[in-house]
Amino acid sequence: MPTLTMRELAEMTHGEVVQNPDVIISSVVIDSREVKPDSAFFAIKGERLDGHQFVPQALETARGAVVARIPEFVARDKGIVRVADTTKALQELARSIRNRYKFLLIAITGSAGKTTTKEMIATLVATERRTWKSWGNFNNLIGCPLCIDNTPDDAEVVVSEMGMNHKGEIALLAGLTHPDVGVYTNIGPVHIEFFGTIEKIAEAKKELLDNLAPSGTVVLNVDNEYVMNISRGFTGRKVTYGIDHTADFRPVSTGTIWRTCWRPSPLRARSAFRGTASSAACAKSNLRITEE
Repeated sequence: MPTLTMRELAEMTHGEVVQNPDVIISSVVIDSREVKPDSAFFAIKGERLDGHQFVPQALETARGAVVARIPEFVARDKGIVRVADTTKALQELARSIRNRYKFLLIAITGSAGKTTTKEMIATLVATERRTWKSWGNFNNLIGCPLCIDNTPDDAEVVVSEMGMNHKGEIALLAGLTHPDVGVYTNIGPVHIEFFGTIEKIAEAKKELLDNLAPSGTVVLNVDNEYVMNISRGFTGRKVTYGIDHTADFRPVSTGTIWRTCWRPSPLRARSAFRGTASSAACAKSNLRITEE
C-alpha cells in the first residue's frame, strides 16, 4: 500500500489521531497474527471475535492501530487512530486509495468461478502491466476493501473479486471504488436461500453494473441468460465471451490439450474454456495486451 502517516490514515478514514500522528505505516492488517513492523492493525469487530481483544498483541509488532475503543496501555512509540466503526474505516480507506491513485480497476463477480477468473486475468495482465490482485477469495465487505487498501502505489492494474450474500453488498463495494471494468462469470442459484429466486440474485449482481466508472466496460458471459438480461439497459461498452453463442471472444477449439489437462470431463473443460475466454476478453479489450 502507499506509505502513509497516521495523520493521513486518520484523514482517509474520517478518524482522529489519538497518539503519534507522524508514525509511518505501509500495510494494513486485520489479523493480529499477520502484523509486520510497518503495519496498521484495524481492530474489526466480527460476529464471533472482536479485534480490540488483540490490539495489545498486534502492537507488539505493528507500528499503529485503528480502533473504536482506545486500549488502556499503549507504548509511546505507537500510533493510534480512533474511528466510530473500524469496518467502515477499512472501507473508507479503500475509497480514498481508489480516488488518490490512478490504477485501472477490474472487478469480477458471479455465482461461481470468480477466483479462478481473477487469477487468470491477473496472470495475463501482469505480462505487460504492473498488476495487484486480491488474494485468495477475499471478496466480502471486509476482504475486498482490505485488498484494495494494500494496493502498491506503483500498481497500474488492480484485479479484485466482489462477492455477496445479500442484496446491497456489491452496491457498497462497487460504490466505494467504481471499477473501470466489470466481469461477469455467470449467475445461478448460489445463496438462493437469501434471495428466493435466481432473478433476485441477478438483480443483486446487477449492482456492479450500476456502479461502474462513467466510462466503464462490462465483460459478459453470453451463454448465461441472466447475465445477458441484466445488461440490456447498459449503455456503456460491452464485450462478450462464450462457447454456445456468437461472442466477441470464443475458444477456437476443444481439442485434446484440454482433455489432457482436465481429464475427460466436458463440464470442467467448458468451465476452463469460459475462464480463458473471459480473461482474454477482459485483458485484450481493455488493456491492449499483445497477441502472441
